[in-house]
Amino acid sequence: MPSTGGLRSSSARIRHHTTTVCGKVGLDLTDLAKFSRRGLSILPIEICLGGRKMRAVQSIMDALTRGGKNIGSIDTPFGTLQIDAAQAPERVLAYCFYNILEHYQNSPLGQRIAAMDWSGRTFVDVGANLGIYSLIARSKGAEVFMVEPEPAHADFLRRNKKILGTSYAIALSDVAGQLPLYYSPTNSGATSLIQSAGYIRSKDTVAISTFSHEYFGDPAKIVLVKIDVEGSENQTVRGMEDFLEAGHRPDIWCEVRGGTASRSRNSCIEVIQSLGRYGYNYSLGSPCDLAPHGARHLTERMT
Repeated sequence: MPSTGGLRSSSARIRHHTTTVCGKVGLDLTDLAKFSRRGLSILPIEICLGGRKMRAVQSIMDALTRGGKNIGSIDTPFGTLQIDAAQAPERVLAYCFYNILEHYQNSPLGQRIAAMDWSGRTFVDVGANLGIYSLIARSKGAEVFMVEPEPAHADFLRRNKKILGTSYAIALSDVAGQLPLYYSPTNSGATSLIQSAGYIRSKDTVAISTFSHEYFGDPAKIVLVKIDVEGSENQTVRGMEDFLEAGHRPDIWCEVRGGTASRSRNSCIEVIQSLGRYGYNYSLGSPCDLAPHGARHLTERMT
C-alpha cells in the first residue's frame, strides 16, 4: 500500500531569491545550470511545461550547457529531484524550476490546491505530466496519486516518487485495453489517445484502465481530481461511473474543449452531461463541484 503523508514547505509560495550567484571564477556545466535556476528565479517570468517560453529557454540553455548532459539532479525546497538530461522537459525543469513552479502556483488550479485543507485527504492527478500540481498538493499535506501514460514523463514520476507521490504509468478511459499515444511535434506534454492532424503516432501502445478500477487509496478521502488528458476527457469521466455510483463526490477540475478545438470538439458539453447525472454543477474555472476550464476559455485556447 502506498505510503501516506507528504512534503511540507514552511511558506505558501516558494520562490528562490539570491544575491550571490557564483562562488568561483569558472563555472562547469552543472554550475551553469544552477546559475540559470537561481538567476531566472529572480526575474518575474513564469514558464509552463510546453509552449514558446519553454522552447526558448531550452534552446538557449542547451547551447550554453552542451545539452545539459551533466545534470543528474536538482535540489529544491521539497527535496532532490532526479533528472534524465536526455529528456528536454526535464532539462528545462532543471534550468528554471522556480519559474515553472510559480506558473503552476499562480494558475487557478494551483491557487485552488493551495487554499484547500489537505489533512487526511487525497489528490488524484490524471494526466500528471511532470507532476508539478501534485508537488504543490503534496507540499500542503495531501496524499497524491498520479496517472501519466507518456513513458518518459512516467519514468520521471517513478524516479521521484519520494517527493511527488505514487504514480501509475497508464492512461485512463472508459474501457481497459491497449492504445497508441499521439504526440504533438512541438509540445512533449500534449500527448493524447485521440488522433489529431499533425500528431505523431507512437510505435508502442500503452496500458488503458478506468478510474473506477484503479487504487487511489481510500476513495472517501479523494477530494479533488484533476483531469488533463488532451481530448479523451469524456471517456476518462465515463470511466469514473462506478466510483461515482458508490456515492463519492470529489471536486473535479477538468480541462475541456470548445467548438473550434482541433480534436474532441465540444468535449465540454459531453463532460457536463456525463457528470450532470451525478449532481455536478459547471463553473468557469471557479471553486465548485465541477470546476473545469470553461468552453469559451478553451475555445479561445484551441483556435
